[in-house]
Amino acid sequence: MSEIDLNLLNRMGKDLAAAGDTENAISVLRAVNALDSNFFKSRFNLGVILFHLKKYKESISEYRKALQINPSDRNTLINFSYTSEFTGDVNEAIEYLRTFIIQNKDDLEVKNLLSYIESKKVLENDVRKLKILFIQSPPCIRNYKMAKALKSRGHKVTLLYGLTAIDQIYKWVDLSVYNEVIKMNSFNAIWHLSRGFDIIHCHNEPDSTTIAALGCKVPLVHDTHDIISLRDRSTQTVFNEMVANRGADARVYTNGYQKEYIYNAYNVDGPYEIIGNYISKDDLPLEKNDKLSAIDGKFHLVYQGSISNKNQRDFQNIFDNLIKVGFVVHVHPEVYNEEVAKTYRTIDGLFYYHPIPAKDLMETMTKYDAGIIPWNVTENNRSFLDTTVAMKLYEYYASGLPVATSPARSYEEYFSLHQNGIIFNNAEELWNRRKELEEIRLRKNLKNYAKCYEDEIPKLEKLYYDLISER
Repeated sequence: MSEIDLNLLNRMGKDLAAAGDTENAISVLRAVNALDSNFFKSRFNLGVILFHLKKYKESISEYRKALQINPSDRNTLINFSYTSEFTGDVNEAIEYLRTFIIQNKDDLEVKNLLSYIESKKVLENDVRKLKILFIQSPPCIRNYKMAKALKSRGHKVTLLYGLTAIDQIYKWVDLSVYNEVIKMNSFNAIWHLSRGFDIIHCHNEPDSTTIAALGCKVPLVHDTHDIISLRDRSTQTVFNEMVANRGADARVYTNGYQKEYIYNAYNVDGPYEIIGNYISKDDLPLEKNDKLSAIDGKFHLVYQGSISNKNQRDFQNIFDNLIKVGFVVHVHPEVYNEEVAKTYRTIDGLFYYHPIPAKDLMETMTKYDAGIIPWNVTENNRSFLDTTVAMKLYEYYASGLPVATSPARSYEEYFSLHQNGIIFNNAEELWNRRKELEEIRLRKNLKNYAKCYEDEIPKLEKLYYDLISER
């Protein structure tokens, strides 16, 4: 069969995978491999599909064969190295990376990847594996992604949750990330379970679970996802926040603004760590879609995350104004809300989708032109918004998208350092600055700014180990 026929079959396999028919996609690509075992493209594409299906050993086998055909292909090398984390053997990836760097000494991304993979090898061999109790009511996606990263390092994380199970909120999560998932019917469950763990990690909100866990004889970490008192200034909320932060053995914050506020407001001291709202490494998109703007000539914005028809996450007026000046707006919510969907169906130029897994979402978002983080900023919520850095920031970067946000101190200072996005006050301003966003996207490799939990989790491990050694 001629090379062009193989190319057509390879394209057919990719198209089937893009349409969600992975079974037939795999069959077509395996047929190409059978016709020509040295056809590089089918090996690479098959590796990508198998990785998405979490068939890591099969995926790395295809990447290995692709590297044998073309040892200098950078994309295959990077994919092979990331996949090696999930098969438990990084030695081969280290050798490939070292060989590549000899010929490409200026490739900073591959050098950083080599450093990470080499450090992972050492830590895998030397680090004590922990039994960790995560507590949250209800559990959120930060909890899940952090647990996934800890599991990739060999630790066992048990989830104790209240109210709603995490797989009822996020339908696509893989509960095997947790060693065990337990419903918390009372605070007594915390005291009873804690005896079998090396450390307890409580995620807010609320802060009350951390207060209950103070009665355990296990080192306790309090993780502030949001500073609740900046939204709810009631006496009980402030008291719970103060006791949880002062009473815990160590604290985790999503950014430095939160840490500074809490330490100053409640005279807190002692150990802490900053672990941002990052993404999971295996959710990084390995392929990108053609831009919708290349088809219709319009500028496509995407918002992904929580949304409602009330309070600070009611963005209907913002979206209306963006559409009026010429934007097309796509909304990918964390949870599908029929009330919101009913409202948005009436607005031309606004598309509201059903939730999809993070991996698929970030690949889907590659077809848009920029990501947005809008807020209804008021004097009452400004202090709260000034301390937030959302996970969607890194998800947009992973999709190669520049970011436009409403005014908030955290983003203003971030963009002043990195120039990866802009602050906008209204739709007209953003429309007039859309060329800036295009220039950022074309000039920068934004995926380099998409921080992953797997890269940052050693900082959390060190915090755990330090606390345990002090007991």
